[in-house]
Amino acid sequence: MAIDRSAILDRIKKIFEGLPQTKIAKICGVTHQAVNRYFKKGLIPNYDAMLRISKYAHVPMEWLLTGKGPKELLAAGEAGVLSEASVNISLHTSADCREMLQGQLKANAYVPIPLISASIAAGEPLVIEEKDIEHFVIVSQAWVKQGHTYRCLRVRGNSMHPIISDGFIVAVNLTENDPAKLEHQIVAARHNEGVVIKYLLLTEKDYVLTPHNLSEYKPIVIPRTTPHTIIGKVVWWWGTPKGEA
Repeated sequence: MAIDRSAILDRIKKIFEGLPQTKIAKICGVTHQAVNRYFKKGLIPNYDAMLRISKYAHVPMEWLLTGKGPKELLAAGEAGVLSEASVNISLHTSADCREMLQGQLKANAYVPIPLISASIAAGEPLVIEEKDIEHFVIVSQAWVKQGHTYRCLRVRGNSMHPIISDGFIVAVNLTENDPAKLEHQIVAARHNEGVVIKYLLLTEKDYVLTPHNLSEYKPIVIPRTTPHTIIGKVVWWWGTPKGEA
C-alpha cells in the first residue's frame, strides 16, 4: 500500500497547529529549514523526527503513517494539548470570575472551571481538597461538554513527562469515569489518600496506572474491587515544560 504523504503531513500539521516553527524544530530535533520543507515542500520527516513527533503528541506511529489505530490527540472538546497560541485560556480569581459572569463571560461563550489550590501528583500522590479553589480557569465553551462536570488541577512531578510535565494544569472530566471506557487513556485516580494521573490499563483483577516516564517511575497496581478509584478522564492539559519557556 502506498504511503499518502499529503495525509501524513496533514496529521503532523494538526499536531503542531499554533506552534512556531522554531519550537516545532526543537521538538523534532531538526533545523528550522527542515520544518519549512515539511510544510512548504511536502517532504516527510525522517524516522527519528517521526518518533519524536509520536512521543510529543502521544500518538502511535501507526496513526501518524496511516491514520489508522488509536490516537490520543482528538478534536476540540476532547483530549489534547492546549497551546497558548491557539487556545483562549486564562486564570482568574473568584472575585474576577464573579464580575465576568455578570457580563462578557456569558456573552462570549466562555466557561469557568475551578482550579484546585493543591497540586495533583504525577509522581507521588498528594491529598486534594476540592473546597480549596485557587482560581478559575476560563476556557471556550467548545472545550467542554454540556452537562459534564470539570475540575482543573496542577501537576506535581514528571511521571507523565514529556506529555504532561511538572507545573502543567490538567482538566478532569468527572462525568467520564467508567474504567471500561477509559482504558489506554490518561485518567485521574485515587491512590493512598491522594490523586495521581496515569494511563489506565485493565487486567482481570486490577487497575494498572502506568506512567509515561517509565525510566523513572513505576506503574501503580490497584485491585478493581477498590471503590471509586477512577475519578475521571484527563481531557486536556496546558503548560510549558520547565526550561522551555
